[in-house]
Amino acid sequence: MRITKRSGSIIWAAVAAIVAPLVLMNYPFISAHSSSMVATGRRPTDQVQTPAGASSALSITPVLDTASAATATITSDGGTLTATAANGAIFTLTIPAGAIDDEETITMTPIASISDLPLSGGLAGAVELAPEGLILLKTSTLVIKAPIPIDQQSPFAWYDTGDDFHLYPLTLDVSTLTMTITHLCGYGIGVGTSADKSAVQGHLPSRNQAQVDQVIQGAADTARQKLSQFVAARRNAISPQGGPAKVIKKYNKAVDSELMDLMNSLLGVLDDALAKGDDVSLSCALLAVLDDLNFISQYGFDMGTLLGSVPQYEGKIAEALNKITDNAINRCNGDSENPPNPGEIATVLSWATFANKLAAKDAELAGLGPVAVLMVRRALACANLTFVMNTGVNFMPPLSSLRIFIELDAENETAVKLTPQFDLTGNFNGIFTGTGTLKHQKVGLSGIPDCGVTDSSTDAPLDVESLKLDIQPREAACGSQNAPPLVIASALINVHRPIETFTVSCPDQPPYTANSDLWRANFYCGHQGDSISGSEFKFSKWDQSEDKTTVGIKEYSNLADPAPCMGFKENTTMKVVAGKN
Repeated sequence: MRITKRSGSIIWAAVAAIVAPLVLMNYPFISAHSSSMVATGRRPTDQVQTPAGASSALSITPVLDTASAATATITSDGGTLTATAANGAIFTLTIPAGAIDDEETITMTPIASISDLPLSGGLAGAVELAPEGLILLKTSTLVIKAPIPIDQQSPFAWYDTGDDFHLYPLTLDVSTLTMTITHLCGYGIGVGTSADKSAVQGHLPSRNQAQVDQVIQGAADTARQKLSQFVAARRNAISPQGGPAKVIKKYNKAVDSELMDLMNSLLGVLDDALAKGDDVSLSCALLAVLDDLNFISQYGFDMGTLLGSVPQYEGKIAEALNKITDNAINRCNGDSENPPNPGEIATVLSWATFANKLAAKDAELAGLGPVAVLMVRRALACANLTFVMNTGVNFMPPLSSLRIFIELDAENETAVKLTPQFDLTGNFNGIFTGTGTLKHQKVGLSGIPDCGVTDSSTDAPLDVESLKLDIQPREAACGSQNAPPLVIASALINVHRPIETFTVSCPDQPPYTANSDLWRANFYCGHQGDSISGSEFKFSKWDQSEDKTTVGIKEYSNLADPAPCMGFKENTTMKVVAGKN
């Protein structure tokens, strides 16, 4: 099987970039006499040979320069983040629209030093991108500005705190130091000789993708040095033999072979995971598929052609997703030895979202969309979600020692039964809605003995207009069978306008009569920062609970004097509960 098509005119666009006159002016460190090197790595290809007796993976010890870190919230519209290291190296991360589902807080932290960097010329610049391991659904770019002669450029990457150090390819645009990336980890560039780079390539990284990175870096390094000679020759009005297109074609041939090997190896990973059938194996295999498909796409391949040449992919992915769902639903229902765990809804919903992401990547994977719909419906049938609210205020009427308590709730038969929302194609969008009743429970009294109350208060609807779950792909974590937490990103609720109508009668006291929205006035006063309107409130950053049936909780207690809002005090608890009928 061969990869036969690339998206767009990748080769000729690269050629144009290389020979453009502006390129000649923008890159001052091109060497016309670069030394060649033998690229080494994971498998033999037409251009690349694997060394005999390759050593084990390398690790490094990067020291973070947190004072120079830059942070930005990147939404689905994309964005750019720039950081400058203490030595003057500048890093610019550009994330395109659609690379992130909703929003993520991205942090870029320059590296102050790497004492054990295996490059004789030392560190030119490096950054750690967080959150570590976040999968970017579209290829992003990291541009490094640092003055390094082209034959000494030694780009690299690592995982976690320094694991699996390996060489990482730059693009073929020799006027820049640009990396294309599809997940967040550590990236940098050092100054090294051919011997330094060959020594690093003699160490085989443990991760498949890192192995491929290192092989392709060898091919890219050779191609960049040859392409720099064409730039230098053009600058000096010399006509060298061959041309940039031939160099790029040779590079692409090496990359083609390496990436097809990776694609075929993933089939084996899926087969092994399906044979084992446990969540850890299945989740690791599925995340490898998404990450590696992104990784392959960063080299400009047409995914339809690639996936069409390996038709087993969609069926095997669907089989793995269905097996994970079976496992989670069994735990959700419980058995004679294990109690039901409705929190397993998180496992299925996160993987359903994952299936939708794969289905959207290409028409060859579109069949995973209906699989995702069925997964969601099975999960929701097992673990119903309900919004429960208990709230109360207390206050003292003017010129009185009487304290009045007003309590309302939405629970049991008046709680809000949450209904999942689906888009026009039947895909779950992570949002629930529902309507219940905010019901008056009692008006309580203290402070004056022998008082009585007559109460005819009016209840009001309680609408959950949008309860949004945070179900990013990384929530379905590789390496653990435990259900990931079901995280509530936000809840938009409308309390409408309950009316308190009551009269309090006390001995030797004039009666106190109320006929207004006393509870809502206090609730609005205490939650102005959450208010969308007089009755709509948006609550974010929900807390987790040790109770497996409580998937999110918000608690507000204001009992300390002096009380705000003209003497009102409030106690409110809102919960999203799984397994309620």
